[in-house]
Amino acid sequence: MDPSIPNQPIQTPPPPQVPQPPQPEPVTQQQSEASGNTKTIITVLLLLFVFPIGIIFMWLWMKWPIWAKAVLSIIMLVFIAFPLAIAFIAINPSRQFVQANNTKRASDVNAILYSVNQYMTDNNGQPPAGITTNPQDISTTGADICKVLVPAYLAALPVDPLVKNGKAITDCAVAYDTGYTIIQDAGNHKVTVSASKAEGNGKIEVTR
Repeated sequence: MDPSIPNQPIQTPPPPQVPQPPQPEPVTQQQSEASGNTKTIITVLLLLFVFPIGIIFMWLWMKWPIWAKAVLSIIMLVFIAFPLAIAFIAINPSRQFVQANNTKRASDVNAILYSVNQYMTDNNGQPPAGITTNPQDISTTGADICKVLVPAYLAALPVDPLVKNGKAITDCAVAYDTGYTIIQDAGNHKVTVSASKAEGNGKIEVTR
């Protein structure tokens, strides 16, 4: 300070300039509309091709009116969920499994009876020993006809699908049970082979 100049103000240095952080650019209306259109497209695709997830995204993501969401949910349930339920009932895996087993049983009893008839043709109408006028299981402890029929008339003795996974018998020296029954009528001498384990309240038997 110069003493010759009275009341001279004291000058202070200016404060240091602090750099300001960059300000985010405001979202334009076009960008907002583009984002909304993208969400709409994704939601519609999910509704059409990934039914349950699409409804969840619609309710959580989209800013549509509640009534519009409710109407779309009902439409999706009626036109997608309901037909899917009908298709599942029609397919019914357990029913298909039962039908497959019964189809095998029908084929098995026919094969067994055919081979028995062939034996009877070759033996003056006499059935294999073990077949009586009382129904018996075709097994080691019942009508033991495996050695008579296999392999002369059958390559393997059929077994019910629920008995040892339906694996046919080729070794008649081993104890076995086919799950099928056989009987000869005392009057007309016809032979009947039955599938006693038939499923679905079905009756599977063949007589000849």
